[in-house]
Amino acid sequence: MLLLSEISAITGGLPLRAQADFKISGITTDSRNVKTGDCFIALKGDKHDGAMFATEASKRGARCFIVEKDTPNSLPNVIIVKDSYRALLDLASAYRVQFSAKTIGVTGSCGKTTVKEAVAFLLGINHTVLSNEGNLNNHIGLPLTLFRLKKEHKFVVAEMGANHRGEIALLASVAKPDVGVIVNVNPVHLEGFGDIQAIYRTKLELAEYVNHQDGIIVTNGDDEILRSLVHSFKGRVFLFGRSKACHIRLTQFIAVGDEALMEVNKKYRFPVRTAAPFQAMNILCALTVLHALGKPVGYFERGLYDFKFPKGRFEAIPLESGATIYFDGYNANPAAFRASLEAFHHAAPEGRKIVLCGDMLELGDRAEEYHRQLGEGLAEYDLQGIIAVGQWRDTVIEAVRERTRKHIFARSFEHKEEAADFLRSILRQRDRILIKGSRRLQLESVIDDLKKIRRLGAMVCP
Repeated sequence: MLLLSEISAITGGLPLRAQADFKISGITTDSRNVKTGDCFIALKGDKHDGAMFATEASKRGARCFIVEKDTPNSLPNVIIVKDSYRALLDLASAYRVQFSAKTIGVTGSCGKTTVKEAVAFLLGINHTVLSNEGNLNNHIGLPLTLFRLKKEHKFVVAEMGANHRGEIALLASVAKPDVGVIVNVNPVHLEGFGDIQAIYRTKLELAEYVNHQDGIIVTNGDDEILRSLVHSFKGRVFLFGRSKACHIRLTQFIAVGDEALMEVNKKYRFPVRTAAPFQAMNILCALTVLHALGKPVGYFERGLYDFKFPKGRFEAIPLESGATIYFDGYNANPAAFRASLEAFHHAAPEGRKIVLCGDMLELGDRAEEYHRQLGEGLAEYDLQGIIAVGQWRDTVIEAVRERTRKHIFARSFEHKEEAADFLRSILRQRDRILIKGSRRLQLESVIDDLKKIRRLGAMVCP
């Protein structure tokens, strides 16, 4: 991988007790994952110091240690650096340039993990592809992904997340993408960004990097702001969406049960394992990336059906009791909630439709406003029940009650366990339940509670 002397030079660190030069076999930040011959980077944060685990890493076979202060037991081959996170990024950047794999960088407010997985799946039909595992898309996860790069990889699909200005630019400088993909821009992480304009500027950091490399930009053509911002870029620009301005267009979407048929450019028809229109847009984005890379869109008409959408993204979960849960618990912001409700409306034509909604986090000063709007939006749908949990539960339920005149039960609970108990008490065999909220709320525990029900008795709607 890299020589000990190269690591010292790349990080600008001070070597202590260096032995004869040797090549390390890998780089890790988790002492539990150390393999023999690895370099262990002891990341130091406000509440933790990885140096405390250097001894454990040594016992597991680590031969090199990057720390911000010397280890207490004077381990050999220690490199002292000013910033362990910066060292991780610098090493990943230096390692990345050793390979010729074409890199696709993917960012966006919603759907970037699905797009990343879909692009990797489609490219993987004919090529060896490396991509982030799960949503390891930040200044730690992305470098660790790049350290898995090997000569046989022809493509890297790198998801890039951010909650502050400058983070996408930093990740792009490390991954060095040839293709920049901006899936969409929505009000998320407003506590870090401040306003929607800052989010646009941050996502455009990826396009600006690619533009300087005369690369390819793929972005949402239905967003007039995005479309105008990339219009002047000198690199090749490809648009996806429903509007006629797009190179790859979704011209029809027909949902049947939990599956659908996508029509693209009035020519290609793709059966997909989702009834969610917003997932169709993510697939459309992936197809546009392949089109931009010179791959024929029609080639994937049948193969795309084998693509499995990531867990927790409007995932249909049938229960033994006969009810069905639609779990969408990995992204909760106003736009994502609207998209999920629209998908739920079309995907659940039979039985009672109930929504369990959790807080949308990191919305800053506008959190109350957005949660009130959520309640107003919920009232517009043909729902039989709405349950809210979290800090803003009462704001949501009050807005629902103010707007709706339909026969509907609307309840709020401080804790998700209370909401789960209530759901278990009123559940019917053909009920359809949408569970959505920010990932931090861990609403999947409600699913575990509902799975315990084997048979439903005669129950009445409260």
